[in-house]
Amino acid sequence: MHHAGAQPALPPWIEEAAAGEPFTLVAVAPHPDDAELGAGATLALHARMGWRVAILDLSRGELATNGTPARRQEEARRAAEILGLAGRYNLALPDGGLDALPEQVAALAAAFRALRPRLVLAPYGTDRHPDHEGAARLVHRAAFAAGLARFPLPLPPHPVERVASYFIHDTVPPSFVVDVSATYALKQAALDAYASQFGPGGTPTLLNRPAFREVLAARDRYFGSLIGATYGEGFVLRNRPPRLASLADLLPDASPAAAARPLGGGPS
Repeated sequence: MHHAGAQPALPPWIEEAAAGEPFTLVAVAPHPDDAELGAGATLALHARMGWRVAILDLSRGELATNGTPARRQEEARRAAEILGLAGRYNLALPDGGLDALPEQVAALAAAFRALRPRLVLAPYGTDRHPDHEGAARLVHRAAFAAGLARFPLPLPPHPVERVASYFIHDTVPPSFVVDVSATYALKQAALDAYASQFGPGGTPTLLNRPAFREVLAARDRYFGSLIGATYGEGFVLRNRPPRLASLADLLPDASPAAAARPLGGGPS
């Protein structure tokens, strides 16, 4: 997977991040705006809960039809501010060439070791954009490599506890849905920050058609309907099911004592 001596060229923020506090949740995005499309409201929700949340963009989006890397960087900074994130980083990997290549695996594994997330969100592995599919493969390998003591990187190993996939374009039935009704307006505002991609003007693309945002909101309303919420964001677990301490975890509004009472009421 990675050959000894083929050390990746790491961005300068790696050392600074490694010296700081670890993150609970890191969303990996192939391009700036991808994490917001699939999980923006979930990121905002958990930032509000007090988690240290970050987005790690893999590329600068330099092949985009509209906008420039510099403008997209500023838009990404503004979107992160709207969502309340504790950090946003960019690995500057090649747009249009994302995949589980040795140098890219090593660079992303180093980023995971620096950021030390417990939970990583990654693009779902089937998508119309080849970079989204390549990023899914890349995250899978890098999250594994980050925990290997003998993987040749300068930072101490860090095992990522779990990887969940978010949807950008294509979807399948989700493993779970997060109720994001309370923070959905923040997702919309964060997407508004990407005027070069979703705003009017510029060369017509799939993203800047008005129907694109309407379809996205309809998808998130559908996911919300699956759990009785106004809006939801769906995710897929790649392998192991989530651990429940008890079946009370399926009744999130109930205390252990309340969960023990019959669902239909009855004597207390």
